[in-house]
Amino acid sequence: MAISRVGVDIAKSVFHVHGVDRHDKVQWRGKYARDKWLNAIANRFPTGAEIAIHLDVGLSQRQIVQKLGIHSSTVSRELRRNPGAKGYEPAQAQRYSDQRRRSAWKWTK
Repeated sequence: MAISRVGVDIAKSVFHVHGVDRHDKVQWRGKYARDKWLNAIANRFPTGAEIAIHLDVGLSQRQIVQKLGIHSSTVSRELRRNPGAKGYEPAQAQRYSDQRRRSAWKWTK
C-alpha cells in the first residue's frame, strides 16, 4: 500500500516519523536525528512522485530538472512514456513501468 500521509513528531534531537496509507494503517515509522529526517522521507518516495508534486505546483520541466538535479531527458521520458487521463500520475506510471518490464523480451540461450 502506498503512503498517503506522513507525520513528524519533533523533539529536541530526535524526530519520530511515520507514514500511513489511505486507510490510516501505519506503513512506515522511524526515528531519525535532526539532520537526517528529511533525507529519510525523501528516500521513501520515488522520483516520479517528486516530478508529480512539482508539476502540480506548476513548475516547467526545466525547473523540475534544476530542483531535482537530474537530466532533462529523464523527466521528459518519464512524462512522455506515462501519460494519464488527468495528466501524470506516479502510481500509474509505476504500474506501466512494471508492465513494460514484465513483457520485455529477454534473450536466452
